[in-house]
Amino acid sequence: MSAEQSYLENKIFIQGRLENINQKPLQNLIIGGMIYFEGEESEFFYLVRDIFDSQDINQLAFLEEKKFNFISKIELSEKDNTDKFHIVIFVQDKLSKEILQSILIK
Repeated sequence: MSAEQSYLENKIFIQGRLENINQKPLQNLIIGGMIYFEGEESEFFYLVRDIFDSQDINQLAFLEEKKFNFISKIELSEKDNTDKFHIVIFVQDKLSKEILQSILIK
């Protein structure tokens, strides 16, 4: 899995791709993610600011790719320090709820 962020009309835009390198087809997966903010105060050091609606992947064959993108609901202002926003994207099995893979985008 790979992903990168950019900024689109004062919002955080994430795009990426997932590739099945397993010999078997993968089934019943979701791609989800969240944005968290690195705060100044110790009790709020990491504060989740946005949770993305998950995207279903019914099946992913061997070497098949799935492209995905998310647009944050957070309205960024000029005073926001974008270096303090971090993004986690994950692939999860819908049935077992197990996280199969994740990536951190800073």
